[in-house]
Amino acid sequence: MTAKCLIRMELSRVKPRCVSWFRLLSSVTVLCLASFLASTSNGQTQLVTYFNFNDSNTTADLPGLELTPTIIPSPTNGVSGFTFTSGTTVNLATGDLTGAGQALTVTGGASLVNNGKSFQFTINTVGLTDLALSYATKRSPTGFTTQTLAYSTDGINFTNFGTVTPTSSFVAYSFDLSAVDSLENQTSVTFRYTLMGATNANGNNVFDNIQVTGVPEPSTWVAGILAVGAVGFTQRRRFARLAGCTA
Repeated sequence: MTAKCLIRMELSRVKPRCVSWFRLLSSVTVLCLASFLASTSNGQTQLVTYFNFNDSNTTADLPGLELTPTIIPSPTNGVSGFTFTSGTTVNLATGDLTGAGQALTVTGGASLVNNGKSFQFTINTVGLTDLALSYATKRSPTGFTTQTLAYSTDGINFTNFGTVTPTSSFVAYSFDLSAVDSLENQTSVTFRYTLMGATNANGNNVFDNIQVTGVPEPSTWVAGILAVGAVGFTQRRRFARLAGCTA
């Protein structure tokens, strides 16, 4: 018996199983799609940027995805400087094993110079939707009585989105910005804190565990699903040619 005949005999046994293989490949694609739909419906929130100040600086920390953002005095009307004090585990990010550590402090300053002044940080939100901002804060008896939060996509024009009245103990505050579509998929989004109401040069507000979270855009997941589908289709065509099936 020739090699050609042996190949034909083998393929004759394989051919009836083509439909089963096609169904399996289709099932894999359907499962990937179901996983995508479940992921988007469940939120799949990611920690984009995180500041725990435990290394006594204002650069972003792990486990945030972006490590380049830095908290700075606002270029226009910025606070005169920062110091660091004991922190808290309030609003500590999941996966942060460093503990309470340090926290960022802003005082009223000489002649209460920091009343009405601001600090800010800028992040990249490309590929992200449904942003949220949260942090822990407290005040001393003569510290700032209000913190006004604002966002901007150009670093110049800001929109206020919340006001916090800190208390004497750390409390976590959270702001859902998922309805603000203009913040999504941007190369630059700036968050600004403006402080007011200090009555003593040493009066302060303390900030810790600042988090910005977001949800990956559906296109990120769709790309993965399409890739799986393309692989499955390619394998199906290849198998069909081998076994003499119709693709």
